[in-house]
Amino acid sequence: MGWPMPEVWPHVVTIGREHGNHNNVGLAKGEPLVLRGLKDWGKDWNQINTTFRDVLIYNVPVHQRGYPGYEGSLRGSAFVFEVDGLCILHSGDVSEPFNEDQLELIVTWTSFFK
Repeated sequence: MGWPMPEVWPHVVTIGREHGNHNNVGLAKGEPLVLRGLKDWGKDWNQINTTFRDVLIYNVPVHQRGYPGYEGSLRGSAFVFEVDGLCILHSGDVSEPFNEDQLELIVTWTSFFK
């Protein structure tokens, strides 16, 4: 998009949406673990539930804002990172409030792995 890009060497890359503004895996140096929250280029959700080192990483299906060429909301994934009792949610480009099922997934997984 024309902005200078830093050199980054991540251990893990999470992709919540298959769109150029949200997915630039090519920027990542090295050989990071790449976790895609969608499969078939965004046609369906891909369940992620893995541990990297001491970090539990899982995703929650969400709908995200549309962009030109697509109508309405699109599928996406919010990613939860949990380590040492700290739980961080990267919600991505969410277009609607979380529903009860999504909140339950976040809370249930967090409670289950303690």
